This record gives sequence, structure tokens and C-alpha cells, in this order.
Amino acid sequence: MPEITAHRAGAARGPENSLQALAQSIAYGTPWAEIDVQLTADDVVVVHHDEDLTGFAADPRRVRDLHVGDLPVSPGGVRIATLAEFIASARGRIGLNIELKDYGHGDTLVTQVVTLLKEQGFLDQAAVCSFNPALVALAKVRAPELRVGHVIAEASLPPAPADFVSVDHRAVSATLVREAHEREMAVHSWTVNSRDEMLRLLVLGVDNLITDDPALGLATLRHFEGLSGWRRALLRWGA
Repeated sequence: MPEITAHRAGAARGPENSLQALAQSIAYGTPWAEIDVQLTADDVVVVHHDEDLTGFAADPRRVRDLHVGDLPVSPGGVRIATLAEFIASARGRIGLNIELKDYGHGDTLVTQVVTLLKEQGFLDQAAVCSFNPALVALAKVRAPELRVGHVIAEASLPPAPADFVSVDHRAVSATLVREAHEREMAVHSWTVNSRDEMLRLLVLGVDNLITDDPALGLATLRHFEGLSGWRRALLRWGA
């Protein structure tokens, strides 16, 4: 059965990649939250997308140049949380799909993330993905039981194996879904914020919709599951 993932913890319903957004996604009953992680100067794994802090706090400094205690707070009072804090909030409530942001310390980031997941006993509630296939492969070596995925923006699958592939929704086709499933890879599609596009992707057989608005995603999935066979056939014809 397809699942819904809250993109950046649920960016449409709270500050992106924040514990507040995560709490909202948990309240909706969202199965998964996608978050972005990187390292601080003191090698703490924190949840933040951009390499610098310009968009977050009008601060041009880079995350990796600051110690975790020196990270600024946003004008709205939001602080950058650690992965450990996300795990504590998510445990038993929501899975975490952790995207590794490769800003120059990728191998160390993989080591820190996998070590933390093991120490926290959270491997079975997590997945790790990246645009960098080397980081995906390294994560699988460090924790063979961990689900890993390639993030891609094009319509061709990467040659390296993985448990799933996370694809720009505009590149998803019936052929891509079929080829991924033949290679035993689930298909996740990002970032889908339109009901009509969600329905198109569900008809094509994607396994997970990554959306800024998990409430919309969950409602659309319930609608799709209630459709009769002929209505699904009509949607498939339009896809």
C-alpha cells in the first residue's frame, strides 16, 4: 500500500525541518517524515537543508563552520534541532527518511548518522538517502539492515542497487516505475503538492508520495483507495 512522507518534516504546516512541523505531521498520522541533515563544526548532526543560514536567519555563515551551541535562532523563534532530538520525538510515532546533505564532509556525516541510529536503536524506523551514490553505498556497508535510497531528478535509474529511489515527480513514468519494481526498488516521488498529480502518481504505482502537505497527501490517498476499478482505469488512461 502506498505511503505518505512529510517533506522537510511537513513544510506547509510548520517551519521546514523543525520539531514543530514534525509534531504536526505526527498529529495527522503521517507514516514518514523526510528531513535533511548535515554536520556542525563539532560534528553534531543537525536537521537543516541549506549549506548556509541565509534563508533561515539572514545569516550568511555556513552550518559546518559553527558549533551546535552557536547556531542562530530564526526571527520567528525557531531553532535548528539535532537529529537526536528528532529521533526522540519520532520514536514509535513516525519514521524518518534522512537525506544526507553532502557539503564536504559526507563520509563523516554517514558515520555520525549511522552511529546515532544504532545507539538510539532507531535503525528499523529510519531510512537514509542522498543524491550522492557513494554516501548511499557507505551507509549500507555501515548498517546492512538500514533502508537506503538514491535521490534523482531525471528519468533514468542509477546503476547502483538500493531499497528505494526517490524521484522528482516530473520524471516519474510508467516505465520508470516498472523498471524500479523489477529491480526490487520502491519508488518515492518528490515534492508533490497537487491532488491531481498525486492521483497520477498513485495510478502509475508509486510507493510513497513526498509532500509538503501531509494532510492533503493522506486525504488524497484515502480518496484513491476508495475509487472503483473503472475510475482508476480512467485515471490511468489520463496518466
